[in-house]
Formats: sequence, C-alpha cells, structure tokens
Amino acid sequence: MSEYKQVGDGAIFTNDDGTLEGNFEVGGTKHRVAGRRKQTRDGKQIIVMEIELGSLWPNEYKKNENQPDMTGKVSIEGKLLRAAVWERTSKNGGDKFLSVKLTEETEQPQQETVQIDDGDVPF
Repeated sequence: MSEYKQVGDGAIFTNDDGTLEGNFEVGGTKHRVAGRRKQTRDGKQIIVMEIELGSLWPNEYKKNENQPDMTGKVSIEGKLLRAAVWERTSKNGGDKFLSVKLTEETEQPQQETVQIDDGDVPF
C-alpha cells in the first residue's frame, strides 16, 4: 500500500452559478483551480479538477474578422504566452468552437540611440 505525505492544501467553493473555484498551495506556490461536475459512464458523480492557466478578455479593439475575438495571457509550463481566440462554427454540422493561437513573446533587438549635443547647433 502506498503512503502519502501532505505537500499542500487549499479550498474550493461553489459559486452562485454552480461553478467550483478555489486555491491550492503546493510548495509555497498558490494555484487557482476550477472544478466541474461530471458523471462517469457507470453513473458516479465526480468533480474534475483543473488548474487555471490564465484569462481571456473580449478584444475591444477588433476591427475586422482577421483579428481575434478574445485575447489574454496564459502560463503553461512556466512560460507566459499570449492567447488569441476566434469564435468559429464548424463546416460540417454547425458546431460552435473556439480556435486558439498561442504565441511566445520574442525579444526585440535593442535599437541604438544616438545622442545629439545641442550645444553645437548655431540656432
């Protein structure tokens, strides 16, 4: 039989809309968590736990269909990524889904700044 050692703790609360949210702290790091109720094939009620990766917000600057409907930042495996999300409808069946693109910020080369000494300008 396996033995277990406590490495963290937390709490989960049911919101007014029935969703489950809370926090776990493991090794000094706090994690936002969400839960969703689900029924297994054999009829058991379970709660599926998920760690929050980030948040998506409506794109208030959207001007055309090529621009995402929502954007945000997510943290996956210690990397902070930008998420761009488009609301789509499948071609066969009309099911609605979200299309997601994740991009990693790349460092831009520093532009060299030239200082001009105004003391030599005759006006």
